[in-house]
Amino acid sequence: MKKQFFTILFLFMTLGLNAQIGYQVSLLDAATGQPRADETVSVTVEITDSSGSLICSETKSATSDDFGVLSLTIGNTSTFENADWSKLPFYISATVDDVLLGRSQILNVPVAEYAKRADSLDKRTLISKSWSFTDTDTECIGKISFSSSTAKISVTWTDPDGGGFSKSSPYIISGYTIITSFGIFAYNKSNGQIIGIADDIQIIAQ
Repeated sequence: MKKQFFTILFLFMTLGLNAQIGYQVSLLDAATGQPRADETVSVTVEITDSSGSLICSETKSATSDDFGVLSLTIGNTSTFENADWSKLPFYISATVDDVLLGRSQILNVPVAEYAKRADSLDKRTLISKSWSFTDTDTECIGKISFSSSTAKISVTWTDPDGGGFSKSSPYIISGYTIITSFGIFAYNKSNGQIIGIADDIQIIAQ
């Protein structure tokens, strides 16, 4: 049997009406390193939370292009309906021909899907406190604060090298979604959390 080598090229989030996650997988021949072009394979893709609980699983056939790349999508409008948003980050893994490619973190959290489960947002709720968060994956702690017109994020790295950054931005509220220049966030009134992503940092702030 010919040896096979697979790599995940990249992941991207499509926040359209279909709420699908798009991803691409590169198929290479392990012996030659050449792309496996125009090949049809069976791909099983799973999305799990940080505890390993399954959110979504799909198996489908796909054909690689001239460069050996498979372009695929997973999910629909109900994919994240029962997801536990306290268990970020989410991960995606792919298996081709019974070979596990590995697991990659989904950095672009489907904020729009999460926001569907949030209530309407009053700006005074944001202004009333400083929102703190910790990201164990990137070893940082931070705060987000809001004035009547400006949002500010401050991040400090907890690793030995230290450092950090601060950014300010005007913001707008669209229903229950908070849009800034450094990230898009959703507020959930039921648990008092802000969830989103800023500079590849997963944020669950309270």
